[in-house]
Amino acid sequence: INRDPRVLPYAPDYLTNYEIGWKTSWNNGKFRFNGALFNDNWDDFQILVLGVQGIAQMRNVGQARVRGFETDLSAALGGGFSLNAAGSFIDAKLKQNYCGQIDANGKPITNCPTPIAPAGTRLPLSSRFKGSLSLRYDWTMGKTDLFVESAVAYQGAIWSSLPVAERAIVGQSPAFATVDLSGGANWSG
Repeated sequence: INRDPRVLPYAPDYLTNYEIGWKTSWNNGKFRFNGALFNDNWDDFQILVLGVQGIAQMRNVGQARVRGFETDLSAALGGGFSLNAAGSFIDAKLKQNYCGQIDANGKPITNCPTPIAPAGTRLPLSSRFKGSLSLRYDWTMGKTDLFVESAVAYQGAIWSSLPVAERAIVGQSPAFATVDLSGGANWSG
């Protein structure tokens, strides 16, 4: 039920996921390579929109689909060094027009002359690519285990909303990367 009593309740959404993946480990666990390909069909996709007087409303949009690939790799390189990498490519789009209206049964109306978001519009908060890479060095000094690590993470640009008019005003949140450096020690004794 929406917080605004003038707005009809929203329907549940349903996700059907088709996925094929693999998990591998070689060389006594020193090398690992995992991944998955997936296709998600999302019926009655839901979004949060600002309504009258700024009261948020949950709305059913219609059908969407998410296709993608994700993978991760870990390798013990020897000499105390290890490498970890991960990445995902995601294509998330509306399959139907979003018209911003529902019928008497609470289902989204998808046939209108000027949709708020036409079929093919990229879903909000979904970047096409995300990835990370880290390199770690572990060593022992006396009774102390030490490590230093450097990690880089990247996320592609995202849209913060679904309606194309809002996108034209607000624009995309730009892609960004972060770099993290860390170190630590574990004393035993």
